[in-house]
Amino acid sequence: MQRPILATQSDYGTADGRAAALSGNILKIAPEADIYSVLDLYPEGDALNAGGMIYSVLPFFPEGTVYVSVVEDHTNPSRAVALKTKCGRYIVAPDNGTVTAWLNVFGAERAVALDEGKVPAGVGTYAYYGAKLAQGVDIASLGCEISIAELNVFNMHESAVKDGFVECGLFSVLKNFGNLNLNVRIDEFANANIAFGDAVRLTLTHNGEKRFEAETTYERSFGYVEFGKSVLFNGSSGYMGMGLNQKSFAAAYIPETLLPGANISGYIMTIERI
Repeated sequence: MQRPILATQSDYGTADGRAAALSGNILKIAPEADIYSVLDLYPEGDALNAGGMIYSVLPFFPEGTVYVSVVEDHTNPSRAVALKTKCGRYIVAPDNGTVTAWLNVFGAERAVALDEGKVPAGVGTYAYYGAKLAQGVDIASLGCEISIAELNVFNMHESAVKDGFVECGLFSVLKNFGNLNLNVRIDEFANANIAFGDAVRLTLTHNGEKRFEAETTYERSFGYVEFGKSVLFNGSSGYMGMGLNQKSFAAAYIPETLLPGANISGYIMTIERI
């Protein structure tokens, strides 16, 4: 029989025992569980990149996995929520935008605002409810059910596609590589009739300020362009991606998205066939 599986991440760091205590508290409630620590080195409150990690990693875990994310402003914490995803996995996280990328790509069936009053002293809300979900407890019994639309997400510019032209926003930044995930699906992008090898003009603005503009090509991979050059490509998430060959686009042009507390509101990317 498959043991319950939890994946955890936090901004606790490794200088003290808080990350280990998170795992220990889960095991107090669900000693039969297997726990996989994904990352504990997020800057405090870095919900944008914490959410990017969830959408990148959780699909590789089996159905029934519970992903516990504790990345928030600990001096002004958000309410704790739990989601049942459309693919049979669960997310327990602060309601601070962490689930933006996941909802944009995969969606969710149900959401609950967790009842912190039921948490045993010294255990912690995220550890307690993550363990309960891993044990198979019905998500509806863990708090007050809320609509998916009530969850806090980062505002993204709505995508629009027509022949030879696309306008869209960002839904995440891949921090390790500095690539951008755009919020237009690959199948939607196909309606622009832009083919592999076509030349395109990319323009990125933030709240009306131009941050990047260049002529490049739509290619199958980074290997089709020179070192340091920009490229438009099909992302592994099912959405369009954009980046620089062997360099970080985010570090070069929108470094603020790599800082703690960053969000993706106000960014607009236009893609125009030349």
